[in-house]
Amino acid sequence: MEITRQVLVTSLLSLIGSSLLSYFLVLFFKRLALKTGIVDKPRGDRFHQEPVPLMGGNAIYLTFLIFLVVRDLIEVWFGLAMLAGVVFLLYGIIRKPGRMFLFFGLAVAWCSLWGLAATDGVGDQILGLLVGGTILMMVGNVDDARGGIIPYIKVLGQTIAGFFLIYCGIKVNFFVDLGYDLGFQWIKWLSSPFTLFWIIGMTNAFNLIDNMNGLSCGVAVISSFFFGLISFVNGQVPLGTIFFIFMGAGIGYLPHNFPRAKIFMGDTGSLFIGFVIAGLSIVGSWSTAAGWTSGPLKLSLAIPLLVLIYPIFDTVLVMVTRFMRGRPISLGGKDHSSHRLVRLGLQPVDTVLLIYTFSSFAGFCALFLTIIGYEQALLMLAFLFLFIFLVGLRLGKIAVDG
Repeated sequence: MEITRQVLVTSLLSLIGSSLLSYFLVLFFKRLALKTGIVDKPRGDRFHQEPVPLMGGNAIYLTFLIFLVVRDLIEVWFGLAMLAGVVFLLYGIIRKPGRMFLFFGLAVAWCSLWGLAATDGVGDQILGLLVGGTILMMVGNVDDARGGIIPYIKVLGQTIAGFFLIYCGIKVNFFVDLGYDLGFQWIKWLSSPFTLFWIIGMTNAFNLIDNMNGLSCGVAVISSFFFGLISFVNGQVPLGTIFFIFMGAGIGYLPHNFPRAKIFMGDTGSLFIGFVIAGLSIVGSWSTAAGWTSGPLKLSLAIPLLVLIYPIFDTVLVMVTRFMRGRPISLGGKDHSSHRLVRLGLQPVDTVLLIYTFSSFAGFCALFLTIIGYEQALLMLAFLFLFIFLVGLRLGKIAVDG
């Protein structure tokens, strides 16, 4: 599909507007974090040597929420309901820290009940995405304010958020198609658990790669750009607009965090952006007219895998190397791919730029898949994944601390 001038202009305006709003909201939350003492202190698995204010993720969230309302993608009253829950939680964190979990529970219940009341299942996908994202943003705020929470609370929050997506019809349809093709209808029941696995996995993946200035948010911005572009090519204009709004929210934050960090987005931001990208990647239909769906493999599945290849690659690398060393996967440490590149001699800024380049290359490959034939796509994917495998072998041999 040809991208019309109107679609291009409208999307660019959304991108510019969300970028500017995010930039100034970050300034507000930076002052608020410093005033309330919500800062990230230096520790062994990070590179900063001085306390850095957190709460940058709130600016990304609020920008996304406001522009969903401005672009008439959600109702004003629903946006205000979500905002009320967030403000209530932040009040509890700042003014009543001893009762933080009480405020957290009430805020999550408020947003969940509004979500259930406003949605009637399939057809309200963006509402489900926003409710789930709001819940995880709240989990992240509590985690940042307390300096960490019990891991199972994060997983519980991710599970609840994932169920909202499934309830609103955001599912991986691959198993439905596979069951139809093979004649085994029972396979379709794998869609829901795999969707939950994808959501939790990608949410944690973006949380894990948030270990260098600008890394997690920058990869999210690049991923959003390619997802948005491919959405426009496939005729999914509203979805492409949402991706561009989300990209703008990240762009507005990046000048405050890269190359020198004046503020961190914290778990508030990394959990939220991972969840939103994971959910939107399922909302999109990545099949094109190139004939992929007629082949023996559903190559359209390669689109989200390629666009999100870096967080997937880094998570798999960490899991495999820690398993082989007998080290718990849930612990932090300087054994991510970014840390290993620094051990090879790169500066942190150069490492992040290299990862940006890698993510952009994978995104271009995903875009290229939409215009080439089935056999050419298979050949390209084979070479690309072989290259990634060899890079993983090399990085896995680098000695790391922890």
